[in-house]
Amino acid sequence: MAIYYRDSGLTWSQYLQADSFVQDITGQMQHSGEGIRTAISDQTRDIIASNDALARDFGEGFDSVNSTLEWGFGRVVSEISELRAEFSYGMGLVLEQLRIQQRTLESILDRLDAIHETLKHPLLTQARELSKLGMERMQRGLLEEGLEALLESVEKNRTGFLVQLQVGKLYLYGQNQTDNVIDLPNAESHLRLAARYASSEIQHLPDAAKFCGEAFLHAAISCYAQANEKWLAKDADAAKHFTKQALELSQNATKVYPQLTEAFYHHAKFAALLGDSETAQSSLKTAILGDRNYCIKADADRDFDSVREYVRNLFESLRQQAKQEAVKAFEPVKKLLEDWVFQSSEAKKAEAKIRKLLERAESLYHKDTYFDYLDAMSLLKEAQDTFDQIPPFVPKLVSFEENKKSVSFLFEGTDCNSLASAVESLFVEEGYKLEKGSPQNAIYGKGHWFVGYPIDGYSENARYKFRVNIFPESNLVRLNISKATTGALGSIIWGPSAVKREFNRIIALHKRSLPMILPELPPISASH
Repeated sequence: MAIYYRDSGLTWSQYLQADSFVQDITGQMQHSGEGIRTAISDQTRDIIASNDALARDFGEGFDSVNSTLEWGFGRVVSEISELRAEFSYGMGLVLEQLRIQQRTLESILDRLDAIHETLKHPLLTQARELSKLGMERMQRGLLEEGLEALLESVEKNRTGFLVQLQVGKLYLYGQNQTDNVIDLPNAESHLRLAARYASSEIQHLPDAAKFCGEAFLHAAISCYAQANEKWLAKDADAAKHFTKQALELSQNATKVYPQLTEAFYHHAKFAALLGDSETAQSSLKTAILGDRNYCIKADADRDFDSVREYVRNLFESLRQQAKQEAVKAFEPVKKLLEDWVFQSSEAKKAEAKIRKLLERAESLYHKDTYFDYLDAMSLLKEAQDTFDQIPPFVPKLVSFEENKKSVSFLFEGTDCNSLASAVESLFVEEGYKLEKGSPQNAIYGKGHWFVGYPIDGYSENARYKFRVNIFPESNLVRLNISKATTGALGSIIWGPSAVKREFNRIIALHKRSLPMILPELPPISASH
């Protein structure tokens, strides 16, 4: 991407020829111009992006030896509806051809037809057919013929903002190997009309705001191109007049469609040309927060030279802010590795991934640039997301052992507190009370010593006591339940038959119910 600036010495048509794109027979986008590379200053690489960061973002497009960059077309094509930092004026025509090819505009046109009942009005129907014909010709590269049909459509329906937008862009960017229909004053006129008519549709068609903002932006660019033509003609007053118009139009674009980051960039660019450093800095910051690559674009754009100190101050401020945010982002990731034990195989894999992400983030942090801090925070977010997405660990009874006096359960997928809570709830439901200790080391009792004698039979009023012990065992949790009353007195009071039946009933209840009532837990546990 060759960045067009006032002192480039190029006319608008000369620049478009140098930075033009075409679609080849395979559908791929190719530079048809000279493919001028963007140089990146040493200071910007120190503050904004290390060589590694630029290589991550631009791949083979970045030449680390010569510190130059060739912007790709792919990211622009993937977001045709949102002009971003990769956009250059040389892409203007081919972007419209792609938009037509991908039928991006058809749904909007269909909705407009419904709103205005196009089929009931023969003139509107004719305008619609002519606009289809014009866009089809334009998509094939027949710019003169496409413009002719679109202008006929405008004559029959002046207020169709999409057609006015297409006409304006043809007059602004309409140059290829066979045709040149560029007419900057006409471009400005039709793009202003497109913005006006799109604005009138927003109430009924909210999506029109996007096209309104886009029309204002391209109208601003048409004024900027005229300003530069006047500058080359040594007419400084006229150049200033058109630059002020460009500033106003770009500001309108930011207001009507704030998502259009390219509008903020241009507002900053035009403010810089007028020497308004504060406005330039503020709008450029907004653009950068929407797409960080505007840092690179602004660094190479010589229209910012008069406010270069303010731009570099902005870059340094963004770097320091990102550094502070990165420091905060490290804390929770380090803490989760310190505070949790990863138990299951899935959790252990997640732990390994988190540690690798943390290591990479720390490496980027030490490069001390804005992009590297942002990339470090992205890795830390991925680490946190990895932790949050560890699947639940379903409680499972692994083993069960019993003898005459006690039983032992071994559970997977739970912790001591959860198991103790579940055991307590089962005992309470059966009329038992926690008589001694804590839920993890408890004695549960029921009944009265001298009410009922269960020696030869079962009695609900008999006195029963059970001892519960719960403790961790490797990555599992063990539950032991035993008779709490022992010795001769216990045997006399309980009665062998009754205690056996109650003991078996309690054990069967726990064996059946615990796996179902234990809550699902992540396969991690607190280490302290």
